[in-house]
Amino acid sequence: VDLLGKMKLAYEYLPRFLQQGVVRWARMEIELANGSRAFAAATSSSAVRGGSYNIILCDEFGFVPDHIAHEFYASTFPTITSGKTTKIIMVSTPNGMNLFHQFWVDATNGRNDFKPISVHWSEVPGRDEAWKQEVIRNCGGPEKFAQEYDLSFLSTSFTLIRPHILQSLVHLEPTIVSIDGYREY
Repeated sequence: VDLLGKMKLAYEYLPRFLQQGVVRWARMEIELANGSRAFAAATSSSAVRGGSYNIILCDEFGFVPDHIAHEFYASTFPTITSGKTTKIIMVSTPNGMNLFHQFWVDATNGRNDFKPISVHWSEVPGRDEAWKQEVIRNCGGPEKFAQEYDLSFLSTSFTLIRPHILQSLVHLEPTIVSIDGYREY
């Protein structure tokens, strides 16, 4: 709903000559006279099933429980592939090793067609090491900072082994795969 609210605000600030007529202006939906429509829906296996869309935006997809995320994507993929220009955009703060993480890793390694884009805290004007130390003191420590600002998926996995050690052990593909399914990394 927050993204829809921002869309509504952006529309209201458009010059009058750029604004389309409004057909519906509800809490969870906007419909314009030119046939454009935007709506917000909870992530579920039936949220967009059977529809026809240009863009599906999944906000904070890393925080959708994994079983729901898998069901949602499985039911959404036919909708995405039915249109020649339909796009799905997943935006999220890292939140452990989940479906969003899998899409991210596969995208960064060229194993899917997603285009990974990240914004690191150090790329934001006005943020420096002093800012980082202040935020670490006030946000719950280095692990929380790593998740929220440092683009770290492992900082939220609550593992016995420190996240930076696990990250150095990440493998991409098995080196040997036998006929009976044995995999050697």
